[in-house]
Amino acid sequence: MSAQLARQLAPDPPSPLRLRTRTGGLLAAGSKLRKRVAEADRRTRLFGPSVRIDGHEKEVLAVEPDERRSRASSDSRSFAESTSLKFTEQLEEAEAGFVERDPVGGLGRQPYGRDGPYFVSYSHDSLDWDALITSALIHSPLEGSPAFASASPDPRPVPKRVLDIGCGITPFWILEMANKEAWEETEFVGLDVAPSSVTIDLPASMDSRISFIQTSFLLPLPFRAEFDYVRVAHVNLALQEQDWTSLLDEALRVLKAGGLLEVVEQDHSTWLSRPDPSTPSSSRAAQHPIDDIFTHAFRADFINPRPLSVLPANFAMAGISFSSTGRIALPMSTSSVAQRTSLLTSAAGDEVPLLSKYVPGRTSRPILREEDAYLFLHAYANRWASSSYGLADAALAGKQKEVLSSTLRRAPADFDDAQSVHSSLHPARNSDSERLELQGRVHDWAADLRDRADLASLITTRLNWRPTFEHALLSALEMNLPVYEKQFEVLERKKEMAMDVFGEVEAEQESRIAQVKSARREVEAELGLVRRRLGLDSHEAVEETLGALEMEVFVAKADG
Repeated sequence: MSAQLARQLAPDPPSPLRLRTRTGGLLAAGSKLRKRVAEADRRTRLFGPSVRIDGHEKEVLAVEPDERRSRASSDSRSFAESTSLKFTEQLEEAEAGFVERDPVGGLGRQPYGRDGPYFVSYSHDSLDWDALITSALIHSPLEGSPAFASASPDPRPVPKRVLDIGCGITPFWILEMANKEAWEETEFVGLDVAPSSVTIDLPASMDSRISFIQTSFLLPLPFRAEFDYVRVAHVNLALQEQDWTSLLDEALRVLKAGGLLEVVEQDHSTWLSRPDPSTPSSSRAAQHPIDDIFTHAFRADFINPRPLSVLPANFAMAGISFSSTGRIALPMSTSSVAQRTSLLTSAAGDEVPLLSKYVPGRTSRPILREEDAYLFLHAYANRWASSSYGLADAALAGKQKEVLSSTLRRAPADFDDAQSVHSSLHPARNSDSERLELQGRVHDWAADLRDRADLASLITTRLNWRPTFEHALLSALEMNLPVYEKQFEVLERKKEMAMDVFGEVEAEQESRIAQVKSARREVEAELGLVRRRLGLDSHEAVEETLGALEMEVFVAKADG
């Protein structure tokens, strides 16, 4: 029984190695490929065979329809058909790498990778978060990082060949660095389990230097020691805690002697106000159910939400010395005063270089601006709202594993085999309804974070824009509210008269009162939100820390 149960509980084996070296649009590039097919088809119909003029191939436009048809040789048709087939196969191959789910909350179908435990969506809302994190680091004064060698006072040689492990379907960092001054000759290789998606036409000078390989970075990397620089960034949610050791070993193995390994990672933080310690522990889960969802999702695949605490030990076990920026922290607070105070406190610390010998607990100088907090908070909320299906599904799997484990510990002798264990628990009985409930909780939490971020107010403040729509909406709501209040008063008087005369109220009249009452309540709630967004409500500001964005950059040098 134990062996059979262990096989059923064991994680699925990794998918077979799939290598694909290419650029081009995948995922969102379906329309792009189809346009190319249509263009090839059109050119075959419009143009005849090419001729050479001054040593160059020139296409001759046919004048008469009959003549045009006669010029369309069988070779041209065969070429168009083969081109169409090639693009169709590329499109089908790209779409096969993802599965789409229908989340709640009015969102469109969300793509998820078919391989691995990664429960984050590949939607545009989710990718916005990756782009924001990458941009914040690229445009920050992060001296000492290999990616910023050309800006350092004593620049290191620019790497000739670079590997980005876990580059993502849209490799923001590669595209940015390939266009960076002094990196014009650098070759980039992106590796990820999901197919690459470069949905823009790259200049020839960049396209020839960028390639992508689709394979899992949990498998041995298909390279020799051939890279000057290897980058691993933000892959923790796709790793079990014990996988970090083998990943770092492989990353160091493919480095040339003296090459540099850079690891950029962040701790997971559930951004919301923490439960009141005076609240009974039995009711805290009901106050903040999102904590419970993330906890079960991480436990389902043995993901450590605090990778910054385990990475130094993994570097040490690999037997290499490394440097670190220390914690790069940005507090997520509803009080701008609290943010500014925290940033100034960090800036007033020691003036050691950002990248220096690793010291546990050291906090680096701030590289993020105060207003970044609102942008990150909004993007963070959108990321998890768009990933609600995957997050809810992972949390549900974690709960089921805990129930199964607890049942086996309590009464293992009551079950003859693993099949009876699963049938007794009925894990799929209410899985759909539970998943929808968990998704709803994720969306409610994300909506609250977006409201706290108040991005519209930030834009109007920083850019000095007048929110014309908000003022028009405010005027309309202020006009409608007295109308609903008057209607409600009239209906209440009619209800009292009906009770006095007939001793009862008709169902239609009760329904009308309920409708007007509900409409008035909605107008009042919307009016309060608009007034708050416009800064018209004079209420005492309450300092509330929702969490913190904590990142760290580690750099190690291969033995040589």
